[in-house]
Amino acid sequence: MRTRSSSLGSIDSEGPVRSVSRKTVAHQVAAVLRDEILRAELEPGARLRQEEIAGRLEVSTTPVREAFRILEAEGLVRLDPGRGVLVFRPSMEEVRETYEIREVLEMLAIEHAVGTLTHTEIEELEAILDELDRCNDRDEWIRLNNRYHDQMYSFASRPKLRSLIVSLRDSMAGYMHSAIDRAIDSGRASTEHRAILDACREGDVDRAQQAVREHIHHTVELALSFFDRSDEILEDGASA
Repeated sequence: MRTRSSSLGSIDSEGPVRSVSRKTVAHQVAAVLRDEILRAELEPGARLRQEEIAGRLEVSTTPVREAFRILEAEGLVRLDPGRGVLVFRPSMEEVRETYEIREVLEMLAIEHAVGTLTHTEIEELEAILDELDRCNDRDEWIRLNNRYHDQMYSFASRPKLRSLIVSLRDSMAGYMHSAIDRAIDSGRASTEHRAILDACREGDVDRAQQAVREHIHHTVELALSFFDRSDEILEDGASA
């Protein structure tokens, strides 16, 4: 488990606004842990120790417990009766199910997005893909990749749909982080991204949906190919 040295400072307060302040602190703690999970600094299967996190972030244990509940509701951590709070580590069945759901949702999003894209918006998406092609930094690649998909689906004008897609993506983010290097090296993601955009440029809904479907299928293959490594991470976390 790799984490940065972080601190929220002395922001736990007393007095009339104590409950409001504590809630704010809990959300700040959740934000730090969320970022560490999405960056795989807290790896899938890693055990989250309440006292260690409270000490590292210089807060009491109460907002840390509340932060755990926030992250559990988001699907980023799970409570294991025998081991405590663990960073979400999906089973193979959960990986497949998540991407099956994403396929349906993203095909719906692209259906609504195609035909609404202006020339300027297509050029903006093209610029993101150009940056992706030049990028060799894993964290920056992930940021640009997410930006491309988020911006694409924002044009569907279905905010709840977009929120569901983002939530499912984030639930797998830490697990997929280790697979990103292969995606960058193969160039497959770049080809698939451009296939989606080319279909949108031509207003071809069927071809855009097929391109999205193929992209999702290849992504889940990539995720499952790292399943054995995830098992090793889980075993390491158990002994940490």
